[in-house]
Amino acid sequence: MIGLNTEELKNEILSFLLKNALSFEELLLHFPDKALLRQALNSLTADFYVVIDKSGRFCLPEAMGLKSGVLQQKRQGYAFLLHKDGDVLIDKRNLNGALNRQTVLVKIISGSHGRLEGKVIKIKDEPYTVVGTVKKSNGGAILVPDDRAVPVIKLPRKGRNAAKAGDKALCVLTRVPKRGALLEGKVLEILGASDKPGVDVL
Repeated sequence: MIGLNTEELKNEILSFLLKNALSFEELLLHFPDKALLRQALNSLTADFYVVIDKSGRFCLPEAMGLKSGVLQQKRQGYAFLLHKDGDVLIDKRNLNGALNRQTVLVKIISGSHGRLEGKVIKIKDEPYTVVGTVKKSNGGAILVPDDRAVPVIKLPRKGRNAAKAGDKALCVLTRVPKRGALLEGKVLEILGASDKPGVDVL
């Protein structure tokens, strides 16, 4: 197929994979531009539209009992994977560090009464940004996200970028520690400087 751009090629690949899992070499028979094919496959796998099976072939997630989509987490801790074929319930014990609004790959572990339940097995590797309010805490600083489904984020001294307690700030996560510890991040931008008298510089 001549003259396809990357987006058109991605759609063609997905159409082929609706029928069977295919290796890179098998796909190359249909799409001879090796560099463009590799670029399209890298993009599809990064976004979880395509996964690689145990034999090294490319296939759709559903062929392996998987689903991909955006996570919608509730304040109670559990979440739903938003999917065009129906949302998937994910218990907070099965989030594996995933946060609200992240794109994830989920393995279906059970299904009853029309409700599928899953477990997060992979999180898309991309920057995760949060808006919240900077506050003092135990001699340090934290960001309390506006999105109440997202946990409090610790701001190490080097990541505060002159933010003050009470400032509204845009933060990016820099570290997701093991369960039980605070997330860590750094301030990218102060969205609204605190103007209250007596505000302490952190």
